[in-house]
Amino acid sequence: MRNIFYLLLILIFFFSTFITCSFQPWKIENLGKVEKVSKGQKGNLFISTSLLFASLQSSSKIEWTHSFPQNQGVNTFVDNNQYIYILSNNCKTLSLIKASNGNILWERNFELSTNKCNLELISINNNAFNDLLITFYDDINRSTYFYAISINGNTHWTKKISNFEYETKQMKKNIATIGGFTNTNTNKQLSIYSINLQNGNTQLINNIQPQLNCLLSIKNKLISLSNENFICIDSNLKGLNVFNGFEATPINFDDIFSGDKFTFSNIELLDISSENYIALKFEDKITILNIDDTISINNIFPIDPNSSIHPIIGSKHDLMIIQKNKLIANIYNPITNKTVDLNLNRFNMFGKIEKIFAFEETNFYNIYIVFEDHTFISIQTLTTLTTLSINRNTIEYSFLWQRNEALASISHTQIIDTPPNAEEIRDLAEELKEEAQASIFECFIFRISHEFNQLKVYILDLPNKLNKLINDLSDLNLNLNSLFSKKKKNQIVESDRFAFNKIIVAASTKANKLFGIDSNSGQILWSKFLETSNLCKTSGCNCQLQINTLQLISSPMHYPPEFVLIRTDSEKSEIIWFNPVDGQETKKSEIINFLVKKTIILPWLIDNEHPLLLIDENTKFMLLPETHEIVESFKKRQDHIFYYTKQGNNLINGFGIKDNKFEKTWSINFPNNTKIISISQPSPTERVSALSRVTKEGNTIIKYLNKNCISIVTLTTDEEISKTAELLLVDAVSGKILHHASWPNVLEPILNLRSENWAIIYFWNSVNSQYQISVFDMYEPFIDWEAKNHSSFDALNPIVASQAYFLNTYLNCLAVTMTSHGITQKNIIGSIPGGQLINLDKRLIDARRSQDPTKNDDGLKIYSAYLPIGLYSFLSKNQTLNGIEKIITVETALESTSFVLAIGIDLFATLSTPAGLFDTIDPSFNYALLMLSNLVLFIVIVALRSYSKRQELNHKWK
Repeated sequence: MRNIFYLLLILIFFFSTFITCSFQPWKIENLGKVEKVSKGQKGNLFISTSLLFASLQSSSKIEWTHSFPQNQGVNTFVDNNQYIYILSNNCKTLSLIKASNGNILWERNFELSTNKCNLELISINNNAFNDLLITFYDDINRSTYFYAISINGNTHWTKKISNFEYETKQMKKNIATIGGFTNTNTNKQLSIYSINLQNGNTQLINNIQPQLNCLLSIKNKLISLSNENFICIDSNLKGLNVFNGFEATPINFDDIFSGDKFTFSNIELLDISSENYIALKFEDKITILNIDDTISINNIFPIDPNSSIHPIIGSKHDLMIIQKNKLIANIYNPITNKTVDLNLNRFNMFGKIEKIFAFEETNFYNIYIVFEDHTFISIQTLTTLTTLSINRNTIEYSFLWQRNEALASISHTQIIDTPPNAEEIRDLAEELKEEAQASIFECFIFRISHEFNQLKVYILDLPNKLNKLINDLSDLNLNLNSLFSKKKKNQIVESDRFAFNKIIVAASTKANKLFGIDSNSGQILWSKFLETSNLCKTSGCNCQLQINTLQLISSPMHYPPEFVLIRTDSEKSEIIWFNPVDGQETKKSEIINFLVKKTIILPWLIDNEHPLLLIDENTKFMLLPETHEIVESFKKRQDHIFYYTKQGNNLINGFGIKDNKFEKTWSINFPNNTKIISISQPSPTERVSALSRVTKEGNTIIKYLNKNCISIVTLTTDEEISKTAELLLVDAVSGKILHHASWPNVLEPILNLRSENWAIIYFWNSVNSQYQISVFDMYEPFIDWEAKNHSSFDALNPIVASQAYFLNTYLNCLAVTMTSHGITQKNIIGSIPGGQLINLDKRLIDARRSQDPTKNDDGLKIYSAYLPIGLYSFLSKNQTLNGIEKIITVETALESTSFVLAIGIDLFATLSTPAGLFDTIDPSFNYALLMLSNLVLFIVIVALRSYSKRQELNHKWK
């Protein structure tokens, strides 16, 4: 029995060490809201969004992406399946990309003031349509520019047409016909130009009948058709004018709508990007018109006014009509007048339909849909309109995949530890109660049983780990057919011993979408589309909603946990309570006649929840919830509540409560030529273990740990166009300026970070032509250790030490690591343009580093102006991250480890260990050798025990 007991102890020790830190960095690649889709030769998709350009495999996996500097986004693109020309949103950057791998062959910049531009593939000198015609309209010069660009990026020719605004164009062989309007001193008149694509020679077509002009006060004034016609609405609202070369033909509305009496005061001509069809919108109706070569009307099909119309690419006549409010699409052929329904109600959890891109294949349609919440899905019909049975009025389809593109526009994020469930809380309470009354031996037994439970959980979780491994090896995305065929419950994340299993609650204002994400795997646990109808019923259908607050309000030991989300329009606010574990609402949402501008979570708990203080722009406030107990508790503590707000670009006001209302207590008003770049303050949950440090002389200096101290960075532009950056350290309670520093001749970006007793500013120093980081450390001038109260109004200004360093890279954003007890040294984490996260050792960015070794504090290196970025400084390893704009760090149960989440177009999570894994076994530890050593030790113990018994027996026989 004793041997068995020894063996169990060894096995428990082995498995307790085997359950170690197991976390794999993960990345969610996103695109953003899809704007345009084109299909490649290999079945892949070329996709442009407001953020980037990408190639997508048929399985929805991203092959490659291309983004412009500063997230400019894509204005337009054209491709010939081998090469892709992409023009940025501001029409200033043109890129040529190889379609097969996304490699950039060249980029070219244009200096024009415009966002109206167009691309068209052309063939110059029989170059197989590899050349490009770019059309710009310059807003300042009111002129249209044409550039013919070769596949190598060289310019064949350029042309400028003064006082001409292009609207549309037609391409035929070597001639481009450009339709637009000439700006004269009195009015605008229709003009059509002919351009020779080989040399740029331009000819104005003059003899258009002057009485046949176009109405210029409507959208899409002039539309081009494939039969070399331009069409517009007559300026007298009597009909359509069709221009073909030198001739113009009128079509009267009376001829189109014979027998019907209509008034056409609000008529609109819609361009549906079709070769032979246009649409007219009037009197809450849309009518599709087919204009053939004889310029006559073939068919008229009335449509709901909230619909949109799109051609099916690859089909000669089929059109896709989206009825957004009904989640129904119609496939319509104007020639045969045949229409069928495509019922999309199964996707109602994504909101309304925004866009549809349809492609006709041999016997089916590939359809890609963009929804209101930015979800991008792919479906495939089982037949086409041509092959569909005559007696069928609906078309069936299968669901292929979905992408949650709202993750590319995350605006609010909160990360919480996975809360224990009710049973775990009860068991923990009983265990703590038993341990409080237990002896040392009983505590040891509790520890052993705890290890057995951990082992049991680990073994039971092995199938899940195996399943995760299989999913990671597969390139296929989650197929949601099972989701629609049989509703599954949301997966629940369980708490773990290292607190790696967290729940990331993320919200997107642009998409009105809410997500719950598993921090350990990046898997979406649940998602919820926040419909706008509730709040917009009272504010009108055009109200713009903004998410104001996303906050955990329940106690960490309370189950179920509760989050509150507050979103506002121009007049009212909506409050939504939900459980972050499964996304379900815990209370019915409420609309209040109070426009929330700022929310303060109060630090005390009442009924396991933190009350919220809601403040509007006029400093009026209300409590949530407003119970008698909360109101009385608030009255006792209200003298200690302060807040500050930024108003406009150059004003900061501080407020405190007096006579049961907020009053302005301080204000900092900067000059008109100064703008506030950023305001940073320490995290309210940040823990600091080392309250002081020892100098080289052996003296102890106390850190100035004032969490009300904020750092304000401003940028001033003077008359000489030089810019000056300023850093102000301000007590947000009293408004007292604790320290001030300035730097002339700086350029953006300017970053600002405040933590513990230090502040950091990062900027481009034009004098030294380098990126500079300046650090300011604050220390207490004097501390009265016997004082019971400390006030910001009476406190002395800190002693500030500063130092400057240079960094050889551009940074997008900054963050600082957080640990559970604040013992571990801190690292500064930054995002660089190459799509990488880097670690900077805070000990190197210290204000007390000196070039004199005799003056350097213990543990500090001799001062060097340049901060090194080593091979091991890259947190993101071989991952490339798109558009990182924010970095969030939270603590884990391991003091050595900080959880890092990078947010931008992509989401990326990893762990940072500034001082290494000093409190756990490294994942590369040789467990086989440990097991072998334990086994050998056990055999030696048994053998020696047997040998000892024999020796003892022999000794007794002597």
